[in-house]
Amino acid sequence: MEDMPIGARRLALLLGGALLFYSAMADLFLLMLPQPREPVHYMVAGAFATGISLLVAFVLCAIGRISPATIVRIVRRSAQSS
Repeated sequence: MEDMPIGARRLALLLGGALLFYSAMADLFLLMLPQPREPVHYMVAGAFATGISLLVAFVLCAIGRISPATIVRIVRRSAQSS
């Protein structure tokens, strides 16, 4: 990981953190559901985790902690980055 550029390292950490957060939310919701679980319970847990994850991402973008512009960089044909 020390060979990676700073932007790639930040992106890898951000994606890894997002994946861990999503998994934790899905597991937490599955713990709250009653025990013989049906397939619909897993769908509801995934929907809950998706909603919470999107809400957290929106809040982080709104308060300026992460910026979509730093994650995705558009390069023009003239090789000038925007």
